Amino acid sequence: MNQAHIDVKSKKIKRLWLNSLEKDAIITGFKNLNDWHKDYLAYKEAQTRQISDWLIGMNGSPLYTLLLRQKGVRGVYSIGRVQTPTLYMVYRRDQAIKNFKPEPYFELNAEILANQQKFVAKLDPYQRFKDETGLMTFTQAKHVQKGSQGGLIKDVQKQAKKSASPQLFSLSSLQSAMNKRYHASASQTLAAIQSLYEAKLLSYPRTDCAYITNEEFEYLVANLTKYLGLVSKRVALTNTTPNKRYVNGKKVEEHYAIIMTKVVPTKEKLASLPKLQQQVYDLVLRTTLAMFADPYEYEETTIITQVGDANFKATGKVPTKQGWQALLDDHKANQQEAATLPIVHQGDQVQANLQTPQKETTPPVPFTEGTLITAMKTAGKTLDDEEAQAILKDVQGIGTSATRANVLEVLKKRGYLVTEKNKLHVSEAGITLCKAVELEPLLTSPEMTAKWEQALQQISTEERTPDNLD
Repeated sequence: MNQAHIDVKSKKIKRLWLNSLEKDAIITGFKNLNDWHKDYLAYKEAQTRQISDWLIGMNGSPLYTLLLRQKGVRGVYSIGRVQTPTLYMVYRRDQAIKNFKPEPYFELNAEILANQQKFVAKLDPYQRFKDETGLMTFTQAKHVQKGSQGGLIKDVQKQAKKSASPQLFSLSSLQSAMNKRYHASASQTLAAIQSLYEAKLLSYPRTDCAYITNEEFEYLVANLTKYLGLVSKRVALTNTTPNKRYVNGKKVEEHYAIIMTKVVPTKEKLASLPKLQQQVYDLVLRTTLAMFADPYEYEETTIITQVGDANFKATGKVPTKQGWQALLDDHKANQQEAATLPIVHQGDQVQANLQTPQKETTPPVPFTEGTLITAMKTAGKTLDDEEAQAILKDVQGIGTSATRANVLEVLKKRGYLVTEKNKLHVSEAGITLCKAVELEPLLTSPEMTAKWEQALQQISTEERTPDNLD
């Protein structure tokens, strides 16, 4: 309207705001149109962000292209407020891996034999030894030695614990989960969610929120039996009272979490969808239903064994109630099996075989698209500047849910990032660009985004205007 020079001040203008393309959601949206003033400042903020990003790209790109050309490097190089710090994160990780030098160290563990059952206990508190001299000094001081010797069960603690189901999906968390489980790229996942949204099966995709309101919770409850019919596992979904871990209208500022709509497809309809769409819908379905299931419950046993004057700790878990995990047991990417420990009592005499395995430190792990999406969202955790940390925490890191996947695609299409076996690495062209900008910290760290975002946010709160953005 501004571009068309429409006098908006003399017109009555309303805005349609939708979270779903279902017929009743659209009708409700038209019945509850928002006043355009409600989002006007947010529009001005977004417009200013677009212009500022364009200015950075239009000035930074030719600048570094020409600087590199003076060094004999041909080609055109692209600079961006979000893309360059993102690229540099991968470059820094690649360099850390390349320059990593493994360092040997020793551990002191105890293989405990109790009631004809063996289990391994770690030195408590855990400690590494840089060399055999340090290890020997410690063992002599604690009156222990490598090999077999007597031990005593010093303490046995049993504790019943519960674990709640994962939070509902935002776009970033769903992209990360899909990459981890199925090696889907961020853009592939977004395209699949968009298709499911247009098919009226999933809610709005480009959301940073992991919560829903009571309204969505109520329609999910009303359709629980139908949803459960789409999964093979029979799980009791009895928690039909809203839980603030998932249902909190105060935290839903724009679009709510990605969940199923009231349109419940048949199994035949789901089977006819492309494979990736099936996987996305299934994961959203199971994760959403999990909030209605009981918590996962287990008994955690901790055994402290004393050998000489040294203590060794072992921890074991015994599931007592599967709860929500029965829904997600096909996706155990985040689960770790814990040892099952024998039944012992305080004061029991046991046999301990002390072992001193030599190990090496391990290098950092390369980024995947999933972990890079997460790193972009939580980039504030890597900053030293407390003010920048706070800003990025408020604005959810580098980029937005709507733009992060596209940023990665742009970096790949421009030849700066390459994917090898689901791992992201910087190409030769990317390395050249990163070396060129590494002396300019505002282009290589999240700090630039933090400072820009602080100023941009002040537009939506009327603390600043687009004209005095500096």
